[in-house]
Amino acid sequence: MRHSLFILLSTLRTFHALAQSMPQPVHHWPLDETTDTLAADISGGEHGTLQGGAAWNSAGRFGGAVQFNGADGRVVAGPCDLTTGPGGISLSLWMKAGLMAGSEQVLLAKSDGPGTSGIIWSLSQVNSTAIRFRVRAGGNLTELTTPGSSLFSGSWYHVCGTYNGSEMRIYLNGALMAFTSASGTVPYAPSAPACMGARADGAAWFMGALDDVRIYDHGLTEMDVIGLVLGNVSVGSERPVDMHVDQAGALVLPPGDWSHVIVTDVQGRMVHDGHMQSTRSTLHLPWQMPGLYVVVLTGPTQRTCGRVMRL
Repeated sequence: MRHSLFILLSTLRTFHALAQSMPQPVHHWPLDETTDTLAADISGGEHGTLQGGAAWNSAGRFGGAVQFNGADGRVVAGPCDLTTGPGGISLSLWMKAGLMAGSEQVLLAKSDGPGTSGIIWSLSQVNSTAIRFRVRAGGNLTELTTPGSSLFSGSWYHVCGTYNGSEMRIYLNGALMAFTSASGTVPYAPSAPACMGARADGAAWFMGALDDVRIYDHGLTEMDVIGLVLGNVSVGSERPVDMHVDQAGALVLPPGDWSHVIVTDVQGRMVHDGHMQSTRSTLHLPWQMPGLYVVVLTGPTQRTCGRVMRL
């Protein structure tokens, strides 16, 4: 088993090295295993163990995933304390809910005591269609919850909670859903494990699937989050530019030598992916419906992205 793990880690590190231009997580569980109970952390070595009714599922968002039964299934990893970075934290994962319940269902959490008061950080599904992000920093636990969202069971969503030392944010498929002020340093708790699918005290069980779970030692930027949604598109160091949709429904492009455009909706679904002439200033796209869209433009020497609203 250990020999197989070393081969797996080597293969996964080689694959994920292709995305070196993106910020690198301090912990990363691709969750692509198919046998045994060990979930490899290819970045930080805090490997997880599947417990109870947690099982491998080959139909993940990227490769495989872990399926949770909502009763006793979870993945327990190491403490995952953040000893590097400027003091913030970001939790990123893909989720597919199996049960839209009013009670809280933990996606990823670290706690050093029972109940809500013991949480150090967590990302949960609450109130059936909302997401909650908690961070204990400077001795205070700050709780941020999105409004009811367009979450449906059986669909994959990218969920990300970020804390940069002064502000907490929640993104759903790259769209900023909620934010609030917070400050202080996230504490260490070396005896407290990080868990997927439930809290460490065996509460708030999640029913559904999780994939590509990551922890960062800083607050990701909006561009970083969009890059994760679009599959490690390298946009983290680029600045967004002004883009909008005109009254005729055409996408008005910013100045630049653009040769390729990717457009996704807020659910992460691909609307358009194709090449275009660099002389074009507008682009007519097959918009599905009114709403928010993410646009990524690429040229020979530059890349940028932004959000547009189709009315």
